[in-house]
Amino acid sequence: MAVMIEQLGPAPGDRVLEVGAGTGYNAAILAFLAGDEGAVVTVDLDEEIVREAREHLHRAGVAQVDVVAADGWAGMAAGAPHDRIEVTVGVSDLSPHWVDQLREGGVLLVPLWLRGGLQASIAFRREGQRLRSTSVEPCGFMRLRGAHAGPEGYLTVNGWCASLEEVSAAAATLGDLLRRTPRAVPAPDLPRGWFTRLALEEPAAIMLSGVPDWRRAMAGIFDAATSSLAVVDGQTMLSFGGDEALV
Repeated sequence: MAVMIEQLGPAPGDRVLEVGAGTGYNAAILAFLAGDEGAVVTVDLDEEIVREAREHLHRAGVAQVDVVAADGWAGMAAGAPHDRIEVTVGVSDLSPHWVDQLREGGVLLVPLWLRGGLQASIAFRREGQRLRSTSVEPCGFMRLRGAHAGPEGYLTVNGWCASLEEVSAAAATLGDLLRRTPRAVPAPDLPRGWFTRLALEEPAAIMLSGVPDWRRAMAGIFDAATSSLAVVDGQTMLSFGGDEALV
């Protein structure tokens, strides 16, 4: 959250739109940074989330945030053009409404789903009809909901949340593999950011996050056609099923 706010760069007097209300905490920080002369509106598709965010902001004494129940894909025409737009849900594309409602020189910050298991928080500055990226940071967010959510990229199986490019027909095979005892070998010396390159170049890349312990993560390759899974777990390479993914 702190990294994304630094990327966004809100300043006193800014008009800020947040897509994805959450608990209201991030909107409260944005309101503090925008100051009394600024304005913050946060939108969410879920009316229960909107109600809870309003209650939290009220109890915290934050009055300058407008919480609206709406589809964030459409942005918020009221109050546009916005100086800053922060999207706090993972998306597979940019809404044209966000671009249209952003002022010239304004910043749009989006957690963009690049490939299975790979998201990046990207700050774009509007320059005429173009968007120019100004910073890129790793991130991980729940996906956008609604008509523009994009293809599903998550699958929960055997105590793991799997993030991969193609989830259809993968559950049974992946579940079977994760129930097996893996073969363990020392992991190779991998450079920093190795999974980013793997995910961009290899359609079979997979990221496994523990449920509910999200801090534990393994990443590698899942080949459903050959029932093969190979992942790096710390200093160890684990191979489930055939050796195709390990190779």
